[in-house]
Amino acid sequence: MGGSFNGKSKIATEAASVAAGSKYSRPVVDAIKSWQIYHFHDTSASAKMRLYEIVQDHRELRIDAANLAPYLLHLRDGHPSAYHGILDAVRLVTPSGVGALANDFW
Repeated sequence: MGGSFNGKSKIATEAASVAAGSKYSRPVVDAIKSWQIYHFHDTSASAKMRLYEIVQDHRELRIDAANLAPYLLHLRDGHPSAYHGILDAVRLVTPSGVGALANDFW
């Protein structure tokens, strides 16, 4: 959470202080610190997300996305609101003519 001369954002600096606004900024900073970042930059033919995977391997999304399909299937079948939230986010960043992806992942 950088962005200032000391490497901390204003909100992180405020959250660490006793300023009156810290009661609002502290929960935001704590929430952001708890986020797990996933970046699936390997889309090569040998990427782990392109290999076969056991459909029951859906408890937790792996950092290398090896179980992306089982994880999404689990969300689709058991947590449709979360799944549709992901679809909506993907639609925001993909062209509308991307075929099946515009409606679903498969």
